[in-house]
Amino acid sequence: RARPEDLQALEENLAAQERSLARFDEWNRLDQDFHLTIAEIAGNPALTVARRPITRLLMPALGQLMSSEALTSAALGRHRRIFAEIAAGDPESAELMTRRHIQEFQEAWAESGLDLESVVEDGVGGRRGPSSSTPENEGE
Repeated sequence: RARPEDLQALEENLAAQERSLARFDEWNRLDQDFHLTIAEIAGNPALTVARRPITRLLMPALGQLMSSEALTSAALGRHRRIFAEIAAGDPESAELMTRRHIQEFQEAWAESGLDLESVVEDGVGGRRGPSSSTPENEGE
């Protein structure tokens, strides 16, 4: 499904990721752009629409996790494998690489000691998570 211009956009993103391995805020933005571009290539409007608010929700947490060159380099390596499978026109292998990427992310998160249940700002001034209950909204 990927058109030549889609592949070019992903290649440019990967090159920018390479240049930004130690600039973590920039790298995290590029990471989200990479995943959003793949969602758009997949042609699944629901995935694309869902990806945007999820990205806004997760960016603060990703900024905490992806704060070492070892992690950004490892993720970039997986991104390159995903790209290679997309460029080869092999959606099954691209899906497998994506699943491995998600698994590696979950493992890195667990090893980091960060709390998966921590409160995350929702991007519109509210809070989400197990601690979001306040006396005003308890029981809702």
